[in-house]
Amino acid sequence: MKESTELISTITIACGIFGTISGSLLLDYKMKKDYKRSEAGVISFKELMYISVEKSSLMLFICVFLATVFLVVGSIAGELWYYIVGFSFGMIFLFA
Repeated sequence: MKESTELISTITIACGIFGTISGSLLLDYKMKKDYKRSEAGVISFKELMYISVEKSSLMLFICVFLATVFLVVGSIAGELWYYIVGFSFGMIFLFA
């Protein structure tokens, strides 16, 4: 029982760190063009914030959907290692 708790907690911490960093980098990459347009004065700061919220919401939907798919497939597969892999990828997408 102790080993499984340590395994799940290690996966959760590692995926949390990796998912948060990769999600931040992905959003910054998606917003790069809009940041440049804001600096050039083409769009206002308020419009930039609207665009940021729209892109974040779309990314949230995609990440939660992929996390659900990986978690369900990992649970249905039946083997422990399939569950661990599905849980890991699901957690990465959930934290992204």
